[in-house]
Amino acid sequence: MIKCLRNLNRILMAAAVVIFAAASISLPVEARGLIDMNWQDKGEMTLVYKFDDKLLQGMEVDAYLVADINENGEFTLIDELKDQPVTDINRITDQSQWDDVIDTIEPYVYSHMTPAAHSVADASGEAHFENLHLGLYMIRTAALYDAEEACTYVVDTFLISVPTTDENDTWVNPVYAPILRAKCSQEYPKTYEIRKVWKDSGNEDKRPVSISVDLYRDGENVQTVELSASNSWFYTWSDLDYTDESGNTSAHSWTIKENISSDSNYTVNTIESSYNGESSKVILFTLENTYNEPEIPDTPDEPETPDTPDTPDESETPENPDTPDTQTLPDLPEVLGAFRNLPAVLGARRLPQTGQLWWPLPILIIAGVLFIVKGIMKNRKNAG
Repeated sequence: MIKCLRNLNRILMAAAVVIFAAASISLPVEARGLIDMNWQDKGEMTLVYKFDDKLLQGMEVDAYLVADINENGEFTLIDELKDQPVTDINRITDQSQWDDVIDTIEPYVYSHMTPAAHSVADASGEAHFENLHLGLYMIRTAALYDAEEACTYVVDTFLISVPTTDENDTWVNPVYAPILRAKCSQEYPKTYEIRKVWKDSGNEDKRPVSISVDLYRDGENVQTVELSASNSWFYTWSDLDYTDESGNTSAHSWTIKENISSDSNYTVNTIESSYNGESSKVILFTLENTYNEPEIPDTPDEPETPDTPDTPDESETPENPDTPDTQTLPDLPEVLGAFRNLPAVLGARRLPQTGQLWWPLPILIIAGVLFIVKGIMKNRKNAG
């Protein structure tokens, strides 16, 4: 009966944590009045950690600035997170949307960013922060193991605004979150597994020979492991494999990140699940690598070949008026007395051609002379 009551009490405490976390991130972007920007870099926040009536001394808390805030209470993601695929945080209306934001940016925040502030809960269970830049903070609390109680105290990651609003919608600084109730987990130690799943049917030859995965313990990169076909793309470890500086084993929060080049045709999706192993609870990280066909740029259209102009018929080709006709001397027969290569003098190329034979010419000349003499003599006789 006592055990049942204790378990019931723990369930109620866990529910209270969820309710409080939801209340703590109900961000008042529509609050009345303006924020006093003189508080810039003077923000304060106190978080109180408890389990049942036990104040949890030693809880280590990191605060990461994820968004700036203006005097109207509107948030703007910091530059490091502007490329993250999250919704407009000024339009969020329910807790599930905030949970999606946390799930999306949490791996990047832990692996690429350093905390804006760090604190350890004192004997009163209070973790105090001061000199904070105004904005939205992601609060990450390391798990705390209590060997005497055989209990690991865990608080889920949550978001909180500095400054925040009170019950009258008035902006207040410092922020005071009085009761952050931790959950007691008795599932320590845990075993962790990484399994690679390839979603690239027909493109198996495109896979890399190996991949590397960074292991983050409480947000700190503590190891890089290599997965390949030689180890069946699988790796496992346990909380018991890691100890603190004093050699003591304690519970930790683990996250992983696959290293992939920006020009890779694979995209990575990390899925976290759990199941009950033979001797401990197993946290399974499944890395799904999906192959994406590279985009082939459109081939530019070939330019049209210009039409070849029609070649005019020789009969239609007009004579060039600027080019004088070239006259050639006709071939002369190879006969006696034929003249060749006549000199280019006046009349030289216009000598009459009276026949093909030249031997009758003397006879005709003599006959002509005789006719002339006879004519002269006849004229003298008639005159006498």
